[in-house]
Amino acid sequence: MPEVSIITAYPTFKGHPLEPLFQAISDGLRAKLIEAYDARLRNNLNDSFQGLLQKLDSLFAASRYPFEPHSKAKQYDSVEPILKTAAFLREFVHALPPKETISWRNEDDGEY
Repeated sequence: MPEVSIITAYPTFKGHPLEPLFQAISDGLRAKLIEAYDARLRNNLNDSFQGLLQKLDSLFAASRYPFEPHSKAKQYDSVEPILKTAAFLREFVHALPPKETISWRNEDDGEY
């Protein structure tokens, strides 16, 4: 029978701090994101974008790790806000023009 090892890692800080990540985005892009959110989801989710980020900090962790000990996933009635926000963000980012592109070089002939 092969040996079994348990490997664990611990983060330097707990949680998924969405608000600091949001604040790291440029002012212009942040304003566009809030404007798009207000137009599409604010009435449906009944919260500002910053308020939503605060709620999603803990919901994201709980919904992502429901199988871990001490999970708080059961305290939430629904993961609908995170699903709607994820779909909104996917569409928002997809609509942004590319700023950088990556070209892969073919190692056989050195061509891109």
